[in-house]
Amino acid sequence: MSRTRRAIRLVAGNLAVLLLIVMVLSLVAAIAMEVQFVFRKAFFETDDRVLLPNYTDKEKAKTILDEFRDLRTEYRPYVVWSRMPYQGQETTVNAEGDRIHGETSENPRGVVRFFGGSSTWGSGVDDEGTLPARFNALYPEYKVHNHGESGFFSRSELARLVNLANQGEPMDLVIFYDGGNDTGSLCRTDVSINGSTRAGKIRRRVHPTSELSNTLFGALLEVVNGKFVRKHVLNTQEAGWRCDENPEYTEKIAETMVNNWRIANAVAEVAGAEFIAILQPLADIGTPRIDHLEMERPSSPGANQRVYDHVRRIVTEDPSIDWFHDFSRAYDGDEFIFIDGIHATENGHDIMAARIQEIADPILRPKTAGADSASATP
Repeated sequence: MSRTRRAIRLVAGNLAVLLLIVMVLSLVAAIAMEVQFVFRKAFFETDDRVLLPNYTDKEKAKTILDEFRDLRTEYRPYVVWSRMPYQGQETTVNAEGDRIHGETSENPRGVVRFFGGSSTWGSGVDDEGTLPARFNALYPEYKVHNHGESGFFSRSELARLVNLANQGEPMDLVIFYDGGNDTGSLCRTDVSINGSTRAGKIRRRVHPTSELSNTLFGALLEVVNGKFVRKHVLNTQEAGWRCDENPEYTEKIAETMVNNWRIANAVAEVAGAEFIAILQPLADIGTPRIDHLEMERPSSPGANQRVYDHVRRIVTEDPSIDWFHDFSRAYDGDEFIFIDGIHATENGHDIMAARIQEIADPILRPKTAGADSASATP
């Protein structure tokens, strides 16, 4: 009997010690999650993209890329996530979660709103080097908003547009700048066609498998599920890529993107605005310069190319679509523009802003001309 009791005590003691160790680890994980942004610069070297020939001012580039790592996000209804306010040397995010650039007019004659992912937001450039900022430089008489957000694709942007339209926010021109994130997100096996890359994390937080384990070990589980631990410690493989195993799925992605644009066009019309959808350039499409990225030009069409081809076919077969513009080859040439597979530096944004100006002029310049005539009338 005494041996049985000693065995029970031994097992209970070991379990108690194990539980204590796990709880301490969970506490440490919670502290790490709380202070990760404070100590990030101390433990991680700067982004090596600063060495690319795109950047002549290396110190400024280092600041831009370092500040990007400092940014945090928070939950926002319907759009799911958005940047928290931030004020750095080269990066500014306002209370609405939008990146901002300098005002160009005290009394703007109209409002232009850009929607897109991190390419629109401006990863790799300062506030004045973003695509919306460079476009605003061409139309200083307008107020230009940058509603781009890292990881957003056409469905996320649609939700953001609805949030603005149902509150009666002014808009004269709505521009969706898409392509890369729709493929990059929806080809993943862990993302549904109307899902998002953060659905899994939100699901764990809102409806954990066990409330008890979440209470005791929730922080530890989040750290284990984090990108750094999965990649560098556990060597966990990233989510699968369904577009290679199922090439036909790219057609579904293309149809969904075009349908999101159709709905966005209708919402913009309700809000009194014109709508433009742009197919963005990517490093693996066309003939942009990519030798500085140590990338090879694909020998056969990949997922991005297949999605883009499907999009072109869909819009060609629908005569009612007069708001689509294919600028996917805008960065072809010998200039250093891309800093990775999707993001561009300011020189690329100048090229794109000029291309958009060609189609925006008939929409925005007549309004300006009319305003000028009215102001000149005695």
